[in-house]
Amino acid sequence: HTTGDIRIHEIAFGEKDLWIVNTRFSCLCTLDPQYSFVPQWRPKFVTALAPEDRCHLNGMCLAGTPAKPKYVTCLGATDTVGGWRENKKDGGLLLDVDSGEVVARGLSMPHSPRLHQG
Repeated sequence: HTTGDIRIHEIAFGEKDLWIVNTRFSCLCTLDPQYSFVPQWRPKFVTALAPEDRCHLNGMCLAGTPAKPKYVTCLGATDTVGGWRENKKDGGLLLDVDSGEVVARGLSMPHSPRLHQG
């Protein structure tokens, strides 16, 4: 499957789909035989699906049965091209995918969240 330049940062198998952190388009996506990717979720503060790396979405963990994305990380709550670069030292966030709410903020370049003992 060819996705083109979407700058994949993390991949995980869910119940039926391969979930991808699509950093270039600031979204979580899955694959489809007819398209390079299918956007499934993006942070509330990202207002458009565009190849602009607006928040540097970069990490994801799956949870539940069936397994689906639960938490994601990004380097900033920004909605401009590369806006996250201005505050890399403490602009990072952990987001809950279901609610879209911020779980933790003030992180320095967070990547690859994982669940530990639930």
